Amino acid sequence: MTDLLLGVDVGGTKTHACLSTTHGEVIGFGVAGGGNWESVGLDAVREVLATAVDACFIDVPAFPSDIVAATFSMAGMDWPSDEARLRTCTQTLGIGGQVSIVNDSFGALRAGITQSFGLVNNAGTGGVTAGRNRAGRVFRTMAEGWGEGNGSSGLVTAAAHEMALAHHGQVPPTALTLEFQRLSGYSTALGMFEAMARGGWELGSQHAPIVLDLAGQGDPAAIRATVSVAEQHARDVIGVARVLDMLDDEAEVVLAGSVHAHANPVWTNAFTAVLSASFPGATLVPLDAPPVIGSVLLAADSLGIQDSGLKAELKAGMSRIEPTRPLAAVLGHP
Repeated sequence: MTDLLLGVDVGGTKTHACLSTTHGEVIGFGVAGGGNWESVGLDAVREVLATAVDACFIDVPAFPSDIVAATFSMAGMDWPSDEARLRTCTQTLGIGGQVSIVNDSFGALRAGITQSFGLVNNAGTGGVTAGRNRAGRVFRTMAEGWGEGNGSSGLVTAAAHEMALAHHGQVPPTALTLEFQRLSGYSTALGMFEAMARGGWELGSQHAPIVLDLAGQGDPAAIRATVSVAEQHARDVIGVARVLDMLDDEAEVVLAGSVHAHANPVWTNAFTAVLSASFPGATLVPLDAPPVIGSVLLAADSLGIQDSGLKAELKAGMSRIEPTRPLAAVLGHP
């Protein structure tokens, strides 16, 4: 078996690898742990990649040398200097063809768009926005939380500010304070804030659904927190579109990440209102395929493969594949 494509999506908590033929037939799938080198180190990234890719070849009469193109969409591939260090991790896999390494936002972008161009806004634990224009030029935000929305983390930070404003008497009391006091176990707001300041309790990104739910219930402070972060995410899309000369274009904007998936109307309405005012040709498209499929499609793109049915074939293959056996192999990997 020859002429294989490999796509790998490397996230902060998990890694997925998908092996397919150039016609889109999925023949292997692998799962491993998080592989952001900034968190786990390069040696761990090498192990994670080997685990995920090895799992793709269980019961497959082929070898990594049969791969003609591979794309690794990697969290932590943030700066130009990162490519060289991450390439040392992919070079040990024995891949026979060309290897591309991109930020993981571009895998999500490719998985979501139906054309060769578009944008993606990811509002997950953090946030990042990326785009590709008709000419193939790409641009993305830095994903550092500077000058851009920060997803769930941004929501809880905004909520903390709102609770502090209420404690300082600058805005009316908010249900956010009562809910987070209940959750943290502190009987007073001051006690809760002391614990947050001194490391006794952390208000983390996992608490973002509480902010969204209270916004949906009409709490003014939760609404302000939600709207402020949603509007910033919309401005991120506008900014990337401006850099890529796409504001006058008609383009898909892929919505990725847990906050968009929550489908909170306060968030969605604020995001849509700001975006449509400056980017009227934008069409919002929920991410409908695993980002690892986008990585496979990027590998196909690098070979000039133009097959309008490739994404559908990959999605169908991913829905049929039984991940439990490769996952068992992953868990048993030394």
